[in-house]
Amino acid sequence: MESSPPPRSFWCFISYRHADNAEQGRQWATWLHQQIETYEVPADLVGTVNGRGDTIPERIFPVFRDEEELPADADLASPIFRALDASKFLVVLCSPRAVQSNYVAEEITYYKKIGRSDRVLAALLHGMPGGGEQECFPKPLQHPVDAEGRLIESQRAEPIAADFRLADGSEGWTSPEAYRQALSLTGSKAGEVERLVGDYRKSMELAKLKIIAGVLGIPLGTLTQRDKVYQLEKERRRARIFRRVAAAMAVLLVAAIVGGIFAMAKKKEAEDQRRAAMSARDAESEQRKAAEEARGVAEVRRNEADAAKQLAEQRRLESETRLARSNVMLADRLTREGNTTAAAEALWQVPENERQWEWGYLLGRAYPDAQTFQVVPKEAAVIPQGGRLDASGTRAVLWSSKPENDDFHPMPGVVRVATLDAAGSLSTREVPMVGAMPSIDWSRDGHLLVIDGRQVQILSPEGTQKAVVQLSGDPSSAGIVGAKGEHFVVKIDELWHIYRRTGDKFLEVAQAEENSEMESFAAASRDGKWWAAKTSDTGATIYDPEGRAVAKFPDAWGPEVAFAEDGSVAIATIDESVTVRTPDGKLKELSPAGEIIRRNTSGITVKWVGSRLYVRSIHSLRSWDMRAAEVENAGTEVGFESESVSIGMDAGENWAAVSFSDGQIALYQVDEMVEVDRLVGHVGMVSDLCFGPEDRLTSIGEDGTLRVWFPTTGIRINGDKPVYLERDNRDQWTAGEEAELANDPAPAAPGRPYGTRSRVVSPDGRRAMTTGDDGLVRIWNSEDQELLALKACANRGLQIAVSKDGRSIAGQFMTPGEDLSYDQTWSAEPWTRKALGIGSEDDWRKAYETERLKRYHTKWTGQP
Repeated sequence: MESSPPPRSFWCFISYRHADNAEQGRQWATWLHQQIETYEVPADLVGTVNGRGDTIPERIFPVFRDEEELPADADLASPIFRALDASKFLVVLCSPRAVQSNYVAEEITYYKKIGRSDRVLAALLHGMPGGGEQECFPKPLQHPVDAEGRLIESQRAEPIAADFRLADGSEGWTSPEAYRQALSLTGSKAGEVERLVGDYRKSMELAKLKIIAGVLGIPLGTLTQRDKVYQLEKERRRARIFRRVAAAMAVLLVAAIVGGIFAMAKKKEAEDQRRAAMSARDAESEQRKAAEEARGVAEVRRNEADAAKQLAEQRRLESETRLARSNVMLADRLTREGNTTAAAEALWQVPENERQWEWGYLLGRAYPDAQTFQVVPKEAAVIPQGGRLDASGTRAVLWSSKPENDDFHPMPGVVRVATLDAAGSLSTREVPMVGAMPSIDWSRDGHLLVIDGRQVQILSPEGTQKAVVQLSGDPSSAGIVGAKGEHFVVKIDELWHIYRRTGDKFLEVAQAEENSEMESFAAASRDGKWWAAKTSDTGATIYDPEGRAVAKFPDAWGPEVAFAEDGSVAIATIDESVTVRTPDGKLKELSPAGEIIRRNTSGITVKWVGSRLYVRSIHSLRSWDMRAAEVENAGTEVGFESESVSIGMDAGENWAAVSFSDGQIALYQVDEMVEVDRLVGHVGMVSDLCFGPEDRLTSIGEDGTLRVWFPTTGIRINGDKPVYLERDNRDQWTAGEEAELANDPAPAAPGRPYGTRSRVVSPDGRRAMTTGDDGLVRIWNSEDQELLALKACANRGLQIAVSKDGRSIAGQFMTPGEDLSYDQTWSAEPWTRKALGIGSEDDWRKAYETERLKRYHTKWTGQP
């Protein structure tokens, strides 16, 4: 039988918090590791025996550091303890961050427990011993431990510490040059910078020698004296070598001069040949020059044409500005005279790009009785329903939500899973839940992950198999990494726990510390090689299957992440920036970072369809073809004209869809990126939408409805159940609606246009209101002259009413083909209160006159 090799031994074990090895210029563990292993022990000390009975080596090698020595698939516990057993000394990097590390505390405790308390050395990075919140010594370093590994807090243990801090006690740098760069940013004088850097170089060298002296077991004074002599002898050797090299260089210089003379002769010969060739090319150059002159003439003519076009555009804009100035000043005079009808006519002739705050104010004075409106659906879910579709759009999971901190979160109870087969039939099943559900995720083949209290449930696509994994704490996020549900991650406190299926069970195989605060699962690649985490504030990280960070994006603000089929990953943020990381690690900036979109933003949605990338922001949908030679210049964009806020997005091979906060879904053709249809069917916002087979679009609403749309035909499937699909492929009006359409309303008359279905008069008799088949509410004066037309929330008006004080108008509206009706009200709140910053109790006309002196005359008359 072959014998196993003897265990490897180490001179030192470096214990540290990884955060103390992350900042550029302060990677302390890496720097100290290199300094100890590369230190050349003075020759007269090598081979001697120190006071502990150890033979002093030529080099202190090897030194153990977990990032250097541990294999990729190592268990975190056993290799660490084996390395501690095999290490002669323990060097602890001390800082307030290290005090908070359980790993550092356990390593110190274990090392003392095995009887090596006198071989613990401390490197003080920053903080203060006994400094309260700035305490730098971990607790096991301050007290001895008993044979069971328990701290004896009644006794103090003073560690041997080497101080690497700056003179003022703050954290230092791993090189004097890094310290010099930091000082230069403070504006210090050059002489003062050099003095501080020189002092720190000496202090840093002494602290390093203190650690090495402790490892070698010799007094610090002995080592420093021997080190000075040894370094002086090294400098002398370097000087002798330099003199020999200089002599050799002199010989080479003489040879170079001789060679240069020969080369000059050859160069003259080559120059003669070059002149002959240049003469032959002169004729060709003259021809090219003539061609360039001809192109120059053509370019001048094009520039002249562009200048003429720009001049014409400038004159057009100036004409519009003059018209706007004239009409606004006219409307101001007419409103003062009380002729609001003529003022409104003048204002509506002002071009849209010239309608500023003065225009809105004056229009408000022309129409003082109807300014703002609010839409209220008559039928809406009492408790908003949450939902999420899988990648194919054929499976959905729905749950009830509860309000919490102005937001809705899943509540315990029953989760409903719906599956749509190829024939269009819908089947549902219920999964009971006993705890909170902070996270739900689908795998690409239809496995469902649900967090249920302190356990994870993995359900098979058919719903016949279920795996339950018990957790050690309260999870905050989870997601499936494997394409078939065989690999998932879950976040507990600050750690990601990584699970894999082994047989019929899931076992935890690794743990990883989060790279940003409050990370949550974002997405996984199709092949399971990568997965991503994001924060609700700033930061995104790409991990490998074992939880190692392979790419960090610390400046990504409110990010969303999506993986392409080839392994590319896109990171889009709410400041409109888009970054793509290719499989080989290169970064492409498709859109630069901009300003904050607006307060209460609805975030970003990002989706890959083959090699095309789609990104939805609050006001636009953009796409890029990643196969283009210049990707950053190959994008297309469409803006949203809807007053409703965009919420979500999905894209397929031929179509892209965007949902809005009013429940509508805009449909776009991806080739031309133009809106071709509006899909209306949900009451309230759309929770999720997804393109599936045959361009079929599935959507889930907060009203608990599941709807399927066919963009190629414009056909929608409707129903009336909380979760439903109907097989009828046509929108059908009810028999009552068809009969009503057969009977046309009364013919048009003054103050009553064709299609009017309801007309009322205000209590004071000064105004009349009508509504009808065009979906508008029209306001008329006593002479039946139209004053204003207000657009309603649906395209047919049924009923209308006015309040007793005449300050509010209410109407009932519907869209043919839908079962829902809507109530809409208009109040007399002036349009421009919010724009001008006028309070609800202030006299808005007086406030306008005050602001007019500062803004109106300056803009429209050019006088202050």
